[in-house]
Amino acid sequence: MKVLVDKKTYDKRITVCTSCDKFKKSTQRCGVCGCFMFVKSWLHTNIDGKLVQCPHPNGNKWILNETN
Repeated sequence: MKVLVDKKTYDKRITVCTSCDKFKKSTQRCGVCGCFMFVKSWLHTNIDGKLVQCPHPNGNKWILNETN
């Protein structure tokens, strides 16, 4: 089971996160789920084997950027 993403995917994710309206710069956390984004952005799957996704209320912002 794949646990981490590659550096290119991480870079895309962290760029999306740090420019997101829900990103809390003071704590480096997601304002929706509360995760530390410099950690979560590396994860491919969680402990239950489910894909880690962006929890933005308007949809997963990572999907659009990972296909480019």
